[in-house]
Amino acid sequence: MRRLLPLGFLLSLLVSCGPLTQGLQPEEVLRNAAQKSSELLSAHFTVDAEYAVTSSTMPTTGTAKLTGALQDGGEQVSFTLDAAAQMAPEGGESFTITATSDVFLVGKEEVYFRLSALSVDPASDLFKEDLLQYLLNKWWFLPSSAAQEKAPAADITPPPSLIRAQSQVVQVTKDLGMTEINGREAYHYAVTVDAAKLLAYLEQVAVEQQQPFDRTATEQSLSTLQADGELWIDAETFFVQKIIWNIKSFALGEDLTLNGTFTASLTDHNAVPPLTLPQDAKLLTPLNLFGSQAGSSGLGELQKLMEEQPAAPASAQ
Repeated sequence: MRRLLPLGFLLSLLVSCGPLTQGLQPEEVLRNAAQKSSELLSAHFTVDAEYAVTSSTMPTTGTAKLTGALQDGGEQVSFTLDAAAQMAPEGGESFTITATSDVFLVGKEEVYFRLSALSVDPASDLFKEDLLQYLLNKWWFLPSSAAQEKAPAADITPPPSLIRAQSQVVQVTKDLGMTEINGREAYHYAVTVDAAKLLAYLEQVAVEQQQPFDRTATEQSLSTLQADGELWIDAETFFVQKIIWNIKSFALGEDLTLNGTFTASLTDHNAVPPLTLPQDAKLLTPLNLFGSQAGSSGLGELQKLMEEQPAAPASAQ
């Protein structure tokens, strides 16, 4: 998962110094937006991604769309993910995976998901039909250890705190004037990532959450990021309305490099009704799930295991 964390970071960026706009310099607009980010408790969001990952063992290209909402300042996040990826394993046959899933995150330790569709072309023994049918269209709950180590949602989901903090970690390169977005007037800027501000912000979050932080490794990773984008900030409320990042190159690991375009839009700031936790979710242990595929009786063993497992925590009821 550590190799994939930069991807989750990149998706988290989603969500110039020219003539003055309505009397406010870009720096002042960013300061106002940074202040408002701390007041953002809820919003609807969409994230669209088109990306390519170069690798000697598994080059991948794909698309993803997340549509959902955040609540309680990002402590609760609910979204639907539609994704497609084309993978070319070294020495093997290329294949395409498409999937649709609903995901509900509570803090950092509770992950709920419901897989509504999954297809692999050509068919693969890695995805047994009987097992898929058993998992489809049911809410599953990952225990905290699995959620932190194995949950796919943790790798693709931008940290809500960083979604809210876009204006704190960018540098304006050009003032593009005023424009209308979502029916509202907005400041429009060309931007780049301010690596120093982002490093400081990530370190601050790690301290606040009492999480370990490798400053040297993070700084080295950020030094490989080549990206530019566009940012729209509401002219009245100073909430971020939209951001686009064009990633030219970003090293995800020793043998992984990412490039692509990521677009995030935020609407209904502080006007999203309470989210409803999934009901009747069953506990799912990834180790048992993957182990169940070892033999022909795996599905029966998995089903018996699921029936014996307790339901999700009371917070989901």
